[in-house]
Amino acid sequence: MHKITRAVIPAAGWGTRWLPATHRVPKELMPLMDAPIIQWVVEEALDSGLTDVALVIAPQKKQVLEHFVLNTDLDGFLRAHGKADWLEGLKQLLGRVRVTAVLQTEARGLGHAIGCAREWVSGEACAVLLPDEVVLRTPSQRPCTSQLVELFLKHGKSVIALMKMPEQELHKYGVASVSSTSQSGLWNVAEVVEKPKSAPPSLLALPGRYVFTHEVFEHLKKIEPQENREIQLTDALTTLGKQNRLLGTEFEGHRFDAGDRMGWIEANVWLAMQQPEYQTELRRRITPWLA
Repeated sequence: MHKITRAVIPAAGWGTRWLPATHRVPKELMPLMDAPIIQWVVEEALDSGLTDVALVIAPQKKQVLEHFVLNTDLDGFLRAHGKADWLEGLKQLLGRVRVTAVLQTEARGLGHAIGCAREWVSGEACAVLLPDEVVLRTPSQRPCTSQLVELFLKHGKSVIALMKMPEQELHKYGVASVSSTSQSGLWNVAEVVEKPKSAPPSLLALPGRYVFTHEVFEHLKKIEPQENREIQLTDALTTLGKQNRLLGTEFEGHRFDAGDRMGWIEANVWLAMQQPEYQTELRRRITPWLA
């Protein structure tokens, strides 16, 4: 298999769960510690060996793309005041990645958003990372997407991330119907059910990390829109599963739904607790609130 270099990040949604904060500021630019959510996701892609990123955005969300263009006025101001290193981390990131905007002019579901990147992907395999879902890790853990890429290169099939969830939470996610393989934590995926209201096929939900052969774009092109005109990615995944072309893996890492207020709070606290300069002080301040 050829090396994978491309990642698609669908970031065109309105972010209604975060209103009124997202009335003018895209949810992808909400901060996690000292960087916006979207930067953490792009860094995961880069740390997984991917160098080209397509941001699928709506026309009104160009601020998301602008984050990945150096603000020369701010850079000059910081240099003049002896604070040039304050943007050093972002500059290093921008030196490692090529970011392209792909427009989704109407909201027609996740499958449609990914399909908008078909020409940009240009027949290659690619990773897809949802920006609402942040997968953080300790220094000893590999990036989630890197784990998927490794399995893709080994088996030559599309690979999706899976995580066990409580049954009462599964109605919020795509849920996989699976059978075991000879490798621990790796599953053959037969189909994916979108947000099951009852009788989920397993406890394995999809937390928004995928590595696809170009086949997925062929399947997305053939999907009939639902009543709300949306094209669901899960329909294309089920087609791959029926062709025995889809694997799922339980991954290392700590996943947070940063599109949800509580998930965003959890992610910020988790990140703070990984840094000694914040950990002790955070414990000191929070402990009285818990009494």
